[in-house]
Amino acid sequence: MCSVTILTKSGIEIQKVTKCEFAIPLEYQKYYSISDFGQTNLHIITQDDPKLIYPANWGLIPRFAFDDQAGFKYNTLNARSESIFKSNTYKESAESMRCLILADGFFEPHHYNKKSQPYYCTLEGHKLFMFAGLFTPIDDELFTTTIITVPANDLFEKIHNEKKRMPLVLDDQFTENWIDPTLNQNQVNELMKTGFTNSTFKTFPVSNAIYKRGVDTDNPEILKPVTPIDPELDENRPSLF
Repeated sequence: MCSVTILTKSGIEIQKVTKCEFAIPLEYQKYYSISDFGQTNLHIITQDDPKLIYPANWGLIPRFAFDDQAGFKYNTLNARSESIFKSNTYKESAESMRCLILADGFFEPHHYNKKSQPYYCTLEGHKLFMFAGLFTPIDDELFTTTIITVPANDLFEKIHNEKKRMPLVLDDQFTENWIDPTLNQNQVNELMKTGFTNSTFKTFPVSNAIYKRGVDTDNPEILKPVTPIDPELDENRPSLF
């Protein structure tokens, strides 16, 4: 499960790459880690308004649960691609509320000898990318969102070796397709199968601090490589910053 992401680009860089404007410019803050217990918003581009970037609470709340959010206890940080059209939680969003979620890195757990170690995953050059996501509106300027996950490819099978999943990082050629409101269910399913980026990922282990409550991980130190617990994954771990 992808439960921690980062976005360290400046607002100006993001607007230049995406050709979109921030709907609430003062809301954007770069971050070195955001998790399910963080307070910082993710930032998304919706299919309803593809020229603007909006803040979004991570953890989708379907519209049928808005009147009873306290009673909605499901973990919706991630949505499995295989079930988004079958689940009452995601179906409406999958049909008409798809979004792009901005990031330039994320963390996945690797398991070895009953221990877990987070691996930082980013594209070559620490390039900005977009997760395929779903959203629901809270009001005109704030949303809830979830990241689509798909079966892991060869690389992420080695990293996320327990659940063998990976977030759907869209190839640049497919980002506009994902938020095309004319797509039907078959086309969305096909895009989830074939849309993962062809760009090269760099991955290396980092401190377990990213999973600990009460620890300040919003700084570049969190991205320093550490010694892998699994000797089979002991590779050169260049610093990215």
